[in-house]
Amino acid sequence: MPISETKKYKNYIDSLDNIPADKKNILYKALSAKNYFLIQGPPGTGKTSYILRYLSQILYNTTSQNILLLAHTNRAVDEICSALLKISKDFNFIRLGNSDSSEYKSHLLVNIPLERLVEKINNTRFFVST
Repeated sequence: MPISETKKYKNYIDSLDNIPADKKNILYKALSAKNYFLIQGPPGTGKTSYILRYLSQILYNTTSQNILLLAHTNRAVDEICSALLKISKDFNFIRLGNSDSSEYKSHLLVNIPLERLVEKINNTRFFVST
């Protein structure tokens, strides 16, 4: 990763006042990873509520990259959707799945009218699925 990009991430992370130092360190390591960064741990440790939410916020605000967020279960994917909506109640994402698998029906790809599908996909940077 270029030094200017690393510094941009570090400055953004440092500006987040409401996050504990240990979680800021994880955010910095994740954004500094060369190829991928796996976040795993027991339930309730802040993987979604802190790390994924703020990683998404940082990437949304500092890059134009498309982001694919995955989880092992539909319930976990809905937790990700909830975290994205904490960034902004109008956060633009597409949830892949069917109507029976998610409480975020308005974001489901299957519920986007066919005539708007290409436009919606082209204007969305975050995609969430199992």
